[in-house]
Amino acid sequence: MLKTLKFLGEYLGAVCSGRFVAYDTQQNRRESRARELVSTLSPASRTRFPEPILARLLDAGWREGRQWDSLDMQTFTARFSRPFAPVPRAILSEFGGLDIGFRGRTVLFGYIDERLCLSHSLLPSLLGDMLFPLGRTNLFEDDGLGVLTDAAGHIYIDGATGHEAPRDYRLDLVAADIDTFLVRVFSGQIKPEPQSWYYSLAETASFES
Repeated sequence: MLKTLKFLGEYLGAVCSGRFVAYDTQQNRRESRARELVSTLSPASRTRFPEPILARLLDAGWREGRQWDSLDMQTFTARFSRPFAPVPRAILSEFGGLDIGFRGRTVLFGYIDERLCLSHSLLPSLLGDMLFPLGRTNLFEDDGLGVLTDAAGHIYIDGATGHEAPRDYRLDLVAADIDTFLVRVFSGQIKPEPQSWYYSLAETASFES
């Protein structure tokens, strides 16, 4: 019996080890390919993001001059009742459809869940300005946090707080633009949010600075 258990332990160890080796090999190839792509970029693009983050963007499919498929763009923006302003459209055109991950953080552009579509109608009353959905992230170690922008390109995070109404949802201003947002997400920077708004889907939104 002990010999059998020892054999099974050794066998499972070998299988798991093989899987880890295969994963590491695949990951190393992807990173090597991304570093090669970095070298092909223009000087302006190479200095736009720190190289580790730039490599992850390239690995996810980002390229200079990238444009999201027009049909996918239309399908996404049609879910909302108002036309997208030029800056939000430009962000989606460049990053829409990309699933970017690094150091346990992810940003998925061009996807937002139905609950966040509902909350989107309340947000103008918080800010006095329109917000445009871009995707989702786990910036605050939660799943399903919405990523939004205003017409000027400031980036916000929208999601549940785990508290009861009227503080069950919160909108945070997190970055001045999309580049700063991506650097914050994937560099692990910890910064206080300049401003936060609490609200509830069930009650009138309340503001807290």
